[in-house]
Amino acid sequence: MGRKTLLLIILFAISMVHVYGNIYIDGNNVSKMDNIRFLELNWEKTSGNILTGLTIRYGVTQDNLAFIGKLTQKNGRKIMFRSIHEALNHIRKNGWKDIKNFVKCSSGKSAVHFLFGK
Repeated sequence: MGRKTLLLIILFAISMVHVYGNIYIDGNNVSKMDNIRFLELNWEKTSGNILTGLTIRYGVTQDNLAFIGKLTQKNGRKIMFRSIHEALNHIRKNGWKDIKNFVKCSSGKSAVHFLFGK
């Protein structure tokens, strides 16, 4: 492999880092916010063919997820997912890493929580 080819591969890889990682919550790109290090996808239930009951909590530490919102496009329009797997893949493909997941039950309802970190 020549030097020019290697240089092109390196430049391409570097450019992908800048493009990669755009999670928008209520129209704000939390992936680019230095102070936001964790997000938690909460799923309560599904209804019909569209996944509902999804909320996102995010913040500086795992124990301080002080902000809450909905996954959106850049323009603020809510993203509709057909399955929980589609929502999780959306977060993962944008550079967020799985940390843990767990189920919380209260008042006869259960919610699944998926915690991600940068």
